[in-house]
Amino acid sequence: MSTASLSDLKKRLLDENPKVLAEICIKLARYKKENKELLDYILNYDGEENRFIQKAKDEVITQLNIDKFNNTRNSVKIIRKALKLCLKSIKYSGIKETEIELLLFFCLEIKNRYEKYYLNPVLKNMFDRQITKISKVISGLHPDLQFDYQQEIEKIIG
Repeated sequence: MSTASLSDLKKRLLDENPKVLAEICIKLARYKKENKELLDYILNYDGEENRFIQKAKDEVITQLNIDKFNNTRNSVKIIRKALKLCLKSIKYSGIKETEIELLLFFCLEIKNRYEKYYLNPVLKNMFDRQITKISKVISGLHPDLQFDYQQEIEKIIG
């Protein structure tokens, strides 16, 4: 089965009435959890980015609170799940400032919860990759925002 192009789908959707569009959205939400989460973001948080960021931060904290500190392997798995939550939220939002805020929060939580994260090569690499990713995103922002976020990074690193 061949898939129609995005422009063809867009034209077709623009011709549909609102009732049919609602049914299409509900059908899409049934098939994948990711579609349902994206629809939730669009309907409930679009335009209220601060509320969305806070919700994402709460989910990350909840995930990190699962950690029992019983061994490093379980800690790494839980941290990866928390990072996955951050990245999913970033994908739904698509706003650079949201990406920076969530990744900075994630790095700060890692540093605060695991004081010796730098001794574990997996955690250190994960931390360093996120800092690198933040720096790349910051370089595309307005100079005033770049300065503010750069100071945040220096606080976390230093």
